[in-house]
Amino acid sequence: MSKIAVIGSNMVDLITYIERMPTQGETLEAPRFAMGCGGKGANQAAAAALRRCWAPTC
Repeated sequence: MSKIAVIGSNMVDLITYIERMPTQGETLEAPRFAMGCGGKGANQAAAAALRRCWAPTC
């Protein structure tokens, strides 16, 4: 297993789900909401892990 150190940001992704795209100036209510992991560092570490590399974030 290869070792890779990832230096980058870890963020929280805030995701909303809507029924359709709003028209210009329209506001829609999102019936569903989710949170996930994100950020350049977290995404790169996840990609490395999928390739069986040990990739802690700093």
